Amino acid sequence: MDQRKGQAAGGGLVMYEELVYKLRHCNLYGEEPLHWVRIICDAAEAIEKLEAKNKELESKMHDSFTEHLLNQISRKEKQIDKLKVEKSKLEKELELVKAEMGEAVRDMEAIMWVSGEGCQICKHCIEIHKEPYVQYACKIESRGCDPKWRGVQGGKDD
Repeated sequence: MDQRKGQAAGGGLVMYEELVYKLRHCNLYGEEPLHWVRIICDAAEAIEKLEAKNKELESKMHDSFTEHLLNQISRKEKQIDKLKVEKSKLEKELELVKAEMGEAVRDMEAIMWVSGEGCQICKHCIEIHKEPYVQYACKIESRGCDPKWRGVQGGKDD
């Protein structure tokens, strides 16, 4: 009971428990009207306090949730920014690799043309026969050999 008095003095849970007890156990016909007016006023005050506390808690919950969402959004935006930077780096690297590959293919095709021995890796190469050794010829030789790299074997250029 001492704990209840301490809580009641602070206006805590005991106040509501006592009010509920009074509302459930008071004799409607045996009590003074003034006693009922006091209980009704106490009940109205308790409802107002509960509503105010509920609004306060809802506001705190809303603020906390909003802050949580804003933090999540901020973290995701930072991740997106990092990914954009990484994407930009990779796109530049890809462009460089494509340019280097194009230069390498052109150099290889020039070497194939100058040496005259690039048929095995030429796009226009055809196998003539295999015995006693493999011989190659250019299928466009009538127009003059224009060696083109055949691309990656087993790849999409094949």
